[in-house]
Amino acid sequence: MLNFHPSITAQFSRVVDSYPERFVQEQVGHAYASTTAIYASVSNDFKDKTLKAALARVYAPTDQEDQ
Repeated sequence: MLNFHPSITAQFSRVVDSYPERFVQEQVGHAYASTTAIYASVSNDFKDKTLKAALARVYAPTDQEDQ
């Protein structure tokens, strides 16, 4: 049985630096950008942006805090 996963992963690492992160994530079918980052062995810049975006969603102020 052939396993293409290693070659596909190598391709992703080249693609991630060339295209927007969200585009790559959708093309490979990952629900979370963090999954794409793990399998693509992407740059620290991509990982930093992904983490910042996730933290911003988690710690975003809600309307209830304003009351």
